[in-house]
Amino acid sequence: MRVVPIQCGGPGGAAFVELPWRIYPGRTPWVPPLREATRRELGPESPALTRGELQLFLALDGEEVIGRIAAFTDRLHKDRGTTGFFGYFEVVDRQDAATALLREAAAWVRERGARRLEGPVQLSIFHGYRVQTRGNERSPFLGEPRTPAYYPRLLRDAGFTEAARWHSWDLDRPQMEGVLSACEQGVKRLRGAAPWRVERVDLRRFDEELVPIHRAVMGSFAPNFGYSQMSLEDFGRALAPLRAVAVEEHFFKALDASGEVVGFAFSFPDHAPAFQAMDGEASAALLRDALPRRLVFHSFGVLPSHQRTAVAYDLGVHSLVAALEGGYEAAIGALITEGRNFLDRVGPPQRSYAVVARGCR
Repeated sequence: MRVVPIQCGGPGGAAFVELPWRIYPGRTPWVPPLREATRRELGPESPALTRGELQLFLALDGEEVIGRIAAFTDRLHKDRGTTGFFGYFEVVDRQDAATALLREAAAWVRERGARRLEGPVQLSIFHGYRVQTRGNERSPFLGEPRTPAYYPRLLRDAGFTEAARWHSWDLDRPQMEGVLSACEQGVKRLRGAAPWRVERVDLRRFDEELVPIHRAVMGSFAPNFGYSQMSLEDFGRALAPLRAVAVEEHFFKALDASGEVVGFAFSFPDHAPAFQAMDGEASAALLRDALPRRLVFHSFGVLPSHQRTAVAYDLGVHSLVAALEGGYEAAIGALITEGRNFLDRVGPPQRSYAVVARGCR
């Protein structure tokens, strides 16, 4: 068994992209990524190359590909170069292969000045990240960092520990109604704070709307684990896959008295079955004909200046009313940072995820 460096567009690149289709089917319910999106993210025009360096590795047993990993640096990350990253980590259930891949990634980022290795991160927190630690048996949702149940063990036995955790909740209509009631009470309790209003994002003017949304996302996510400053252009590219599933009824912005966007809430119909049917190849017809009955509450943020006001509660009200009026039978409260949140009242989460880390020895 050996680990070899490759480039996405060179020999081994196709095997790198295809490996998940050998690991997941029949073992782990998943939503296949689009092959072209992976090639674009890791190819010569990769957004990672505008922010740092990127290297791909394959683990081979003889000539058989049994694992893959991407190592990269990000000079715009808030750790300012002291942390390197691994992502696109996929491997059969073999500790020797997992350990060897992670060792190569650690050595590669250490040569570039990093003292710590974190992951899995697919280039940035705006592209996708985390390993699933609980809930693998549940129906996957679009955008979930779904991974096989044995990955946490492989990472732990390679010397990694959890650096941060997130959770997701499976919600039925009565639970959504209960959370809505709590959000309405929050709006009433804090209504005396600075004036605000909530509006839908106009998807017909998406590029124009993206400018203030980008500012709000960067400002509200800046304290978050793994935050890295991203240009408007790169942010637009990172959101490109979400544009395909975005609907105006479930995308909201909060504005202060001057009209500045100070918060946002983005949900989308769960097109997981359509993407499963695509099996890695985009199909507008499958998306157009799909009728999802589950909604994913995906992204939510409020600028620090408005986090102790009613803005967050009002964004929750608008999102939940839209879900209930839209007739959705279920929803996912997706990928919420560990700690107190709106969903605590419905009980413990059913799904959990982590980013892991270790020193670059």
